[in-house]
Amino acid sequence: RRISAQFSTVITLQGSYGGVKIQTTPRGQYSPVVDTFQLLLAAGLPFGRWAWGGQHPVLPPRLRVGSVLAVVTYAIFAFIALERVDVTNVFTDPLVAVITMWVIAGYLMLSVLPNLASKSAKEKRVMVPVSLTLGILATLIAVS
Repeated sequence: RRISAQFSTVITLQGSYGGVKIQTTPRGQYSPVVDTFQLLLAAGLPFGRWAWGGQHPVLPPRLRVGSVLAVVTYAIFAFIALERVDVTNVFTDPLVAVITMWVIAGYLMLSVLPNLASKSAKEKRVMVPVSLTLGILATLIAVS
């Protein structure tokens, strides 16, 4: 199987699962959309039906802060992924990146559940595939 997708804000993953070869390049297509979406939500644009439970057309201030924190979180996840595949070398012990990447993969896989449980059909239609894709990609990085 061939996998080609984007993980978080800065890396594109390409690889084949089996021999597990994952290459990273610092360009993005998929997650800048997720980050841009979260920033638009934080700015007060009426896309709230697609996120955060779909209860508000325009997010209230506390959920806007949550959207900004989501962008920061995705950036941290991208940094850890780059560490895990040896694109960056900040951690002195490589085991830190390995363990952290597994935690991120678990977190992202679990993030599918609240999206599935959402009462918003729009959120389910958009965010379930997005969160599942991010979870699978993070797992592939963790395995590599």
